[in-house]
Amino acid sequence: MEVWRGGVSAWECDEMGHLNVRFHVSRALEGLGVLAELLGLEPIFAPNAAATLAVREHHIRFLREARAGEALHMTAGILSLEEGGLQVLQILRHSFSGEICSCFVTRAAYVARDGRALCLPQAASARAGRMRVSLPLEAAPRGVTGAALASAAGGDRADALGMAVTGQGLVGWTDCDALGRMRPEMVIARINLGLPHLLRPIRDAMEARMSFPGRIGGAALEYRILYLSPAAAGTPVQLRSGLAALQGKAMRLIHWLLDARTGEALASAEHVSVNFDLKTRKSLDMPSDLQAQFQAHIISGMSL
Repeated sequence: MEVWRGGVSAWECDEMGHLNVRFHVSRALEGLGVLAELLGLEPIFAPNAAATLAVREHHIRFLREARAGEALHMTAGILSLEEGGLQVLQILRHSFSGEICSCFVTRAAYVARDGRALCLPQAASARAGRMRVSLPLEAAPRGVTGAALASAAGGDRADALGMAVTGQGLVGWTDCDALGRMRPEMVIARINLGLPHLLRPIRDAMEARMSFPGRIGGAALEYRILYLSPAAAGTPVQLRSGLAALQGKAMRLIHWLLDARTGEALASAEHVSVNFDLKTRKSLDMPSDLQAQFQAHIISGMSL
C-alpha cells in the first residue's frame, strides 16, 4: 500500500546532485508513521503518544538516483510480526517509470514513552497480518553482514582499533522527535557529513592519478544501521569511522556514533559505497596501485 507521495527538492540534494541519504530516511520515517496509523497505533510523531513505534534497525539499499524535480512515492508492507514489534518493507519508487529508487527493511519496536518494550495490540497485529508481503530480491542484503541485533561498538574499543574521529558535536533539539529522541535520519546525516574526513584522501589520490580534477564524488549503495540507545537533545556525540574493506569498485566502512562523555554506543552502521564520476554519473574502479596503497588503511576487527 502507498504510504508516502511527493517529490525531490533541490535543497535536499547533495554535491552529486541526487537526493541525500538523510532524506531517503526521512521519507521512510514518514511512511512508517502513516503505516502506524493504518495499523491503528498512535502516530510516531505525536507528542502525547502513550506508546509508539521506535526504529531499532534499518537495512537500506540505494538502487537509482533521484534528482531535483523528480516525483517519488513509497509503498509499505509487513514482512513479519516479531515479539514486541514488526519488520516492515518500504520501497521508494520513481512515480512515472516505476523504477525502484531505494528499499528499506525496517525493524520497529512498540514501546512506551519511557522506552519500555510493549506487546503490539491484538487489533494492530491482526491488521498487520493482512498486510503481509515477501522480501523482493532488490531489498535483500548484498554487501553488508546479517549479524544479530547487537553491537561491539564503544569508545574504548574505537580507541584500541584506531578508528578516526570523523564527527563531533551536540544533539540539537531540532534533531529530535516529539518524544525527545534523536531521529534516525540524523544518525545517517552525521555519518554522511563525516565521510570527507575519511574518504577525501582516497578521492584526491584518484583524481590526481586519473587526471579527473574535481570529478570524483561518492555514492552509497547500502547501509545497515542499528539504533542502540536514544540520545536526547544536548548529548555530546562523537562519530568514529574506519575502512573495513576494499572490494572492486566498492568500499565497506564501519561507523560508530558514541556518547562523547561515556563512550556508550548510540548507533552503529555498516556502509557500502563506491567512488562516482560526477561527469559520466557512473561508478569508478580504483586503480590497482592505489588499491594496494589504501589496503594499509583497512582496520581489521571492526564490526557493527
